[in-house]
Amino acid sequence: LGIRKSLIKEVARFVAYFLNYNIQTIIFARSRLTTEVLTSYLKDFLAKTGRSKDIVRGYRGGYLPNLRREIERGLKNGEIKGVVSTNALELGIDIGQLDACFMAGYPGTISSTWQQAGRAGRRSNSSIAILVASSNPLDQFVINHPDYFFGESPESAVIDPDNLSILVSHIRCASFELPFEEGEDFG
Repeated sequence: LGIRKSLIKEVARFVAYFLNYNIQTIIFARSRLTTEVLTSYLKDFLAKTGRSKDIVRGYRGGYLPNLRREIERGLKNGEIKGVVSTNALELGIDIGQLDACFMAGYPGTISSTWQQAGRAGRRSNSSIAILVASSNPLDQFVINHPDYFFGESPESAVIDPDNLSILVSHIRCASFELPFEEGEDFG
């Protein structure tokens, strides 16, 4: 019939296997909702196997900065074995050395895909990055035309740094990230 299995359930099944072997894994989801659903599925899996649900966490832009820093610390020190994230962890945040990366659907650009895949394997040990395609036509195109993905250069990011709207938004976001208490580190 050509009916595909649920992307979320398939990714959860693959990641559960990795968690069984304590392989520290990051899972990139395309939306906040998918992030929360995948996190829930993985926590249910851990509960069924008698393991602590705390070794898997969700991570997205809507979380408060202190919660995000707590998750980042858990990833760096190895307490957290799996994190399901939107592209919020794609770049710019030090989360340590992960062993595996799953992408639940094509991220949308070649450069984003490489950024996400590059979150695993930041040391000399082996690592793996897996793209699990959805039924989305763009996902199917990339899977059926690997020459497009592997043969093309990543897209160029084009932005006008003098755009006042962008500058104001960046200042708002940066001010929200400022420490809440004296002595608290930034970022």
